[in-house]
Amino acid sequence: MIRSLDEAVSAGEPLIEITVLLKEGVDYDLAASAMNSLGPDLRLKPGHWYGNPRSRVGDMTAEGALRLFKARFVRVPLELWNPQTRGYSRSDYFRWSSTKINSWPDEVAPYVQSVSTPQPGVNDDGQWYVPLFDR
Repeated sequence: MIRSLDEAVSAGEPLIEITVLLKEGVDYDLAASAMNSLGPDLRLKPGHWYGNPRSRVGDMTAEGALRLFKARFVRVPLELWNPQTRGYSRSDYFRWSSTKINSWPDEVAPYVQSVSTPQPGVNDDGQWYVPLFDR
């Protein structure tokens, strides 16, 4: 069973922000609908992003990233430079060890030019791990 975004949020899991750039000339609304039909663990927000009709933004679960994009997201502490000690120290903030997505499902391949994820998303609550992955 595929867990939904709502189930992940209810379990206290951070969501992964996703940005999708659609291919030039496709029906952008149809393409966004095709992405949203991949399952309840990924949801693009309505409308385009930053005034670009080819660009969409949304969220996905860690399981969705693995299932749909074969991308494993691992959280690691963000180390901050401390000028007083002249060294790095662990902070209460975290980042993804990798944000690389190189593949997507065949159902949306005709529409998608690229899929990316920023460091970390607006729905990241600072939880130190992604449940079920590399605890």
